[in-house]
Amino acid sequence: MSDTTKNKHLSDEVRALLRAKFRSDVLTFETPLNAENLKPKSDAFACFLLDLSDEYLSVTVANVSRSESFILAEGEKKIEEKTDTRTPSTSMFIINKEDHTLGNLLRSRLLQNRHVTFSAYRVPHPLEHKMELRVQTDGQITPKEAVLAACHDLVKDLGTLSREFTKEYELRKMVGAAGQQQNGTQDGI
Repeated sequence: MSDTTKNKHLSDEVRALLRAKFRSDVLTFETPLNAENLKPKSDAFACFLLDLSDEYLSVTVANVSRSESFILAEGEKKIEEKTDTRTPSTSMFIINKEDHTLGNLLRSRLLQNRHVTFSAYRVPHPLEHKMELRVQTDGQITPKEAVLAACHDLVKDLGTLSREFTKEYELRKMVGAAGQQQNGTQDGI
């Protein structure tokens, strides 16, 4: 197939959107459809758009910088709150550049609060680095206050975990060093 035929699988509008989204060139290629061609060749992070037509597989690859998954772009906010007007005392928090790790921690901590009646999160798409957290309270506190309290509790718990881990690590290093010294004197070294 010629280059012009290959590139017709992707319209100029879609190509421009991909360039804007991933800030990189979009590559299009075709290959005969078989299992060997579908295996990843490297650990490069890329977005794949697949178009199965006849016996050829048209794959559009947009290379993505790994730092885009955790560094905020210029003008991008870390967290946004959207109040749900359909349900009282309910808000949706969109947290950029976060995933299931923080989502599950926040959800479980929020559910321990007696004023929180509902808490859930979702990651809309694995290639979009954002998490949506929905919180509903009984009205005595706002969802924002509940999220802030959960964040403060988590920071305190993680500080305790860090101190305890460091303490245990240092104790094991001392025990290991003392054990090596005892073995050295017993062997006559």
